[in-house]
Order: sequence, then C-alpha cells, then structure tokens
Amino acid sequence: MRAWRVTRYGRPGQALELSSVPSPEPGPGEILVRTSASVCNYNEVDGCHGRYLTINPPLPYTLGMEFVGEVIATGPGAEAWMGRRVMGSGTGAIGAHAEQVVGPMDMAFEVPPELSDIEAAAFYYPFHLAYLGLHERGRLQEGETVLVHVGGRWGRLGRRATGGGRRGPGDRHRGQRREAGPGPPPRC
Repeated sequence: MRAWRVTRYGRPGQALELSSVPSPEPGPGEILVRTSASVCNYNEVDGCHGRYLTINPPLPYTLGMEFVGEVIATGPGAEAWMGRRVMGSGTGAIGAHAEQVVGPMDMAFEVPPELSDIEAAAFYYPFHLAYLGLHERGRLQEGETVLVHVGGRWGRLGRRATGGGRRGPGDRHRGQRREAGPGPPPRC
C-alpha cells in the first residue's frame, strides 16, 4: 500500500515521501480501515520538522492523526466494527495518511450517513476534544447549561453542538441544556 512517510526532518515538501509499505495488521482491540479521507493538521507540519509536542515517533513514520474510512479487518475484541464506516485516530496518533490505517476501536466513532468523508474527517478532533472537555474534564452534570458560541450559524456542527437536528456520534444526552450563542457576521 502507499503511505506518506516522514523520512527526514524539514519542510513538508522535503520531509515527506510517498512510499510503498506493508499493510498494517490490527492487534487486540484495533481496527484496520481502508482510508477514504484524512486531515493534515498543524501538528503534522510540526512533525515534519521534528517538533511534535505530544508524540515523538522514530523516522521513518507514516504521518496522519485522524482518518475516515471502512473497517476491513479487526483484531480480537473489535469484531463488531467490521464493515462500518468510521472516523478515528491512528494508533499512536500516526499512520492516517495511508491507504490503510490501524487504530484503536476506543478512538473510533461510526460516521453518520449524512456526513461526507471530508466533513467527517474535519469533524473528528473538534467534536472529540469538545466532548472530552465537557464530560471528562468539565464533568458536565445533568441540569447544567452549556453556551456554544457560533453554534447558531455554523451548519451541521453547530446544530449538533446545540442539539438541533440529528445527534452526532458519541453524543450522550444526560439532561444538559445547550444553547447557541451569536454566530459570525453574515457573509456576503
């Protein structure tokens, strides 16, 4: 399979090579995904320069934190994910800029059918971080109110954040109330 690999440090145009590499194998609790979309984050540009702040993979490595695609194989314990269209993060937060990627099932969400692959790829980390911030770090409790700024004007993501329309992946309603704040100025 083909993968974008960081083979040396420098600007992305100097650091990255499109290489042929063996297909990864999922381990226990992992899924193997045929990638249909992945996202290039600022952290990955830093990774090309050798400045990842949270991970430090040895060279060469396949770049890419998050992905969207279809689960084509599973490791033990992840069989229920087979055939699903998912968004997720590669094991160790690398490997997504490849034709196939392995990721932990605990970091995967089924993609709602109304999201395109591109929308789902852009959705993953903002949703994931907001959810963790509200529920894990903020310990949001039943009966509390959350104000979501710009939620009223930002399409699907804003509607999901404020409870309008269909719910997003992993959206657990625990009796909290969500309200949209003012959106950005109208675009002409």
